[in-house]
Amino acid sequence: FNELLDGHGRSLGEANLGAHNKFLAHHRALKVGLGKYTLMNRFTLGDPALRPYPKCQPDVAQVARHSFDKANITVTGPENWSMVEVHPDQLKEWKFEGSLFVPVCPGCAPEAQWCGGGYDAQTPYYQLVVKVPSNAKGVVMTQVTYNKDSKDITVEDSALSADPVCGQYECSQYVDNGNGNDWHYVTVTQEEKGYKWSNRAGVSWMLDAETLDIGEDCPYHSQGRHNTPQRTATGLVTSMLFGGETYNRVDVGGPEMAEAKKLWWREAQHMEELSDGSKLLLLPLKMIQYDQKEGKLQSFLKSCTFKVIADDVDLAELNKIAGAAERGGGRGIALAMQNRGE
Repeated sequence: FNELLDGHGRSLGEANLGAHNKFLAHHRALKVGLGKYTLMNRFTLGDPALRPYPKCQPDVAQVARHSFDKANITVTGPENWSMVEVHPDQLKEWKFEGSLFVPVCPGCAPEAQWCGGGYDAQTPYYQLVVKVPSNAKGVVMTQVTYNKDSKDITVEDSALSADPVCGQYECSQYVDNGNGNDWHYVTVTQEEKGYKWSNRAGVSWMLDAETLDIGEDCPYHSQGRHNTPQRTATGLVTSMLFGGETYNRVDVGGPEMAEAKKLWWREAQHMEELSDGSKLLLLPLKMIQYDQKEGKLQSFLKSCTFKVIADDVDLAELNKIAGAAERGGGRGIALAMQNRGE
């Protein structure tokens, strides 16, 4: 129903398609399983070409939404969130004693996952579903503004001007817990025949110029270990998986951007090829952090801008929604309802 009330005048069939695309964005990009409740979330209210005409347009400031500027996509969060208490019958089914809350905002859909507390954790996401050119490689986050502890924080990413490989890396699973040692802090530099991995312990070895895998001079080579880079759409290495341990890059964007991505976007994105030669970008974006038991808002996303990596992009034109007269299909039924004041 969010799709019906977004102001674009979609038909029932188009709204149903849009809703399922957004669920697929979550499923494909975040690798989240589609629960039975999701697969059953289909509605049939008569002719799928039926196009309801609300008597008033929604308050845009209260709706999560996105806009285009050439190759840029900006997602804007709502000004207000509502905390809705979970129904007592549901709490009884979960055998949960106390209160739970679910944050609600038009334009957002919750990711529901069973958690260790014996209930479903409900996290609102904005599922971005956008048509992009066939030569699109993906997107990168360039700017994000969010509110945390009642303060607005704006962060811009410098990744587009950074070296694609050379930089500083840390093994976060140890460093973040205060258990890091000198082997967990790494500097990657370029050499004549490839790249060099050097840690604070004074040990170094070469990385392949193309794959960045370890060479025979690595003390772990005989153990069958490998090094696999994770790259953005621009080719920037953001982390390396070495011997099953992730070394995250820390010199690009700074700790502020790293924190922002950790809160709102896990760099999850997926593209599906369409029959007209273009692609459909699926990207889920977390919208708020909150205390589910207290119903208290902790932080929330205000705006976030992504840049589509492609040549000659005009996303507004590519994603232009045809008017009712252009689309036809059910217009007569819709107009008849409108004329009767229904």
